[in-house]
Amino acid sequence: MKKTLLTFAFAASSLVAPGSAAEPATATLILSAEAACPRIEPEVYGQFAEHLGAGVYGGLWVGPELKIRNTRGWRRDVVQALRQLQVPVVRWPGRCFADDYDWRDGIGAPAKRPARLNKVWGGVIEPNDVGTHKFMDLAEQLGTEVYLAGNMCSMPPRSMAQWLEYMTSYSKSALAAERRRNGRDKSFGGTLDGSESAMLWEGLSPIWKTTTAGSPTMPSAGCEPCQYRRRVPSRPSIT
Repeated sequence: MKKTLLTFAFAASSLVAPGSAAEPATATLILSAEAACPRIEPEVYGQFAEHLGAGVYGGLWVGPELKIRNTRGWRRDVVQALRQLQVPVVRWPGRCFADDYDWRDGIGAPAKRPARLNKVWGGVIEPNDVGTHKFMDLAEQLGTEVYLAGNMCSMPPRSMAQWLEYMTSYSKSALAAERRRNGRDKSFGGTLDGSESAMLWEGLSPIWKTTTAGSPTMPSAGCEPCQYRRRVPSRPSIT
């Protein structure tokens, strides 16, 4: 451990009786260049955007047509506030909402996207205006990492792998071509040739008894993570 020793000399006149000679006193201060505590990973201070109440619609997303000042539909005041917080990572589309979310509902022409019931948060209509492309635009405006949440009860490993390929592949695969048709030529977070391929946070929401997808048995709860581990790439940059 690198240390710096500083020695200070001062007159302790206030500690001696009046009229007596003040004896000089010394004190030693040790300064260490190393951190006083273990490093706290910045992801600990991450946020999540869940389709719950006004958490997304209204609070973040207002659409480009409203008079509220926005950048491509995202509220400028909220984006500016979040940028000041320097949010390191954002999880989406949430936790409970991810139980029943199908990523394909949120891509393609907005007018053709299906309206679904938000079964976990009040049975309100989920218009799917905010999908993969819109959320990734928000993440880029914030300058944050992305944590994708795919629930193991409702999303098969193959579907999660296809979602990641759709987002990150710079190849000529059908999924990459579909992303390009939907308006995103380069992969999310990357370049056209993949030289800066995206590193997306894969979030597999935990299985718990109150999930809308049903309560798994203990054997199935143990097998599902293994299936994801084998089929979903740990580094979702697919060439």
